[in-house]
Amino acid sequence: MANFRAKRAHAFKQQHGQCFYCQLPMWLIDMATFARQRGFTMRQAMHFRCTAEHLVPRCEGGGNVQENIVAACWWCNTRRHHCKHPLPPVAFHAYVIRRVRTGRWHDRTLVRSAPKM
Repeated sequence: MANFRAKRAHAFKQQHGQCFYCQLPMWLIDMATFARQRGFTMRQAMHFRCTAEHLVPRCEGGGNVQENIVAACWWCNTRRHHCKHPLPPVAFHAYVIRRVRTGRWHDRTLVRSAPKM
């Protein structure tokens, strides 16, 4: 488990703390500070918790290798896997970016509060 956490932390650092899909900032360790800095409630800040996302799901043969793991916010990670047949990562990224730009992904107040990096 520690090795998996290290891979998630490595992906977080490589992506400069931004979600692989929505490109918004995430938190890895200190939710309270993240929430305070952005004026979020703790519940709102949970949407931006850094999770490890397997580009190729393990059930489809993807492994726990660094090349297959990216950092994604909890919201994007869970939404990708809500449907029976999730979109491939590149298609899901394009879908999310379109929705973020039109204000139809994260709660609009959260997106306005999140600084662009």
